[in-house]
Amino acid sequence: MELNKIQKIYHENSILLVKETHSKALRERGLSFHWWRAEPTSLHAHNFYEFFIVVRGAVLHEWNGTKTELPQNSLHLLRPGDVHQITPLSGDDCTHMNITMSIARFRALCLGMGLKEADFCREQCYRTVLPTEDMTFLMKRAERINLLLHEGKRADTLIAELAVYALAALSPQTALSENSQPLWFTRILERLHTPDYLSCTAADVYALSNFSAPVIIDAFRKYTGKTVSEYLRDIKMHYACQALRNTDISTLELSNLLGYASLSHFSRIFREYTGLPPAEYRKQGSKDTPSG
Repeated sequence: MELNKIQKIYHENSILLVKETHSKALRERGLSFHWWRAEPTSLHAHNFYEFFIVVRGAVLHEWNGTKTELPQNSLHLLRPGDVHQITPLSGDDCTHMNITMSIARFRALCLGMGLKEADFCREQCYRTVLPTEDMTFLMKRAERINLLLHEGKRADTLIAELAVYALAALSPQTALSENSQPLWFTRILERLHTPDYLSCTAADVYALSNFSAPVIIDAFRKYTGKTVSEYLRDIKMHYACQALRNTDISTLELSNLLGYASLSHFSRIFREYTGLPPAEYRKQGSKDTPSG
């Protein structure tokens, strides 16, 4: 949307419009960085782009008329004309960092990354929850920015680096939308398919993100068509089938490895999944293996 149209719309509707000319850094260099702690913001819009990241606590975020609770580590993109307000949830000590960019600078960043500005102008919300290790990286960069804010170009390089990371995390391939799997959920699935999580339970899955259990349950149904327990069962049973066919591991050891409370429980689940008890499945597999 053109800047003069944005200004006219929000003036007529008595919504505070924050302009890039209000910030010396935005006005002169096209990007800026700052922190916001504890206090609620007013309902407002910008005529520039803004990434904000919740680094402590949780907030209630109103975005274009929709209210959503955002947990710690949430990353959100605001486009010129988006109307929003951030309110700390009761009892939470909240802090978020803001990376702001002029339209020209954002457009150049997209071009340099092989993206299109238009990809981020659809009527959808671009947000995700970042993994802890990614937040550690971002916080270290933010600490360096704090030390260099008065040194112009050196700080700008780090601010631009944060913006590149944020834009990559929110690209249309990973954005939280009705038609695509969000990045935070993809990261959960990636972990579940590694050996470290073979014995995990549904409760362990809920602990892998900052979202509540109902949100994760809904995500599994929406993006996999399965419940959390069904998804874990399928991973465990696939592993069990491969182990019984290709290794000498005992059924008891395999049951323990996959986190089952008893051998009988494992055997029952395995039989429901394959139609055969573990011992019979292994015997059948050995018949299928060529000798000599």
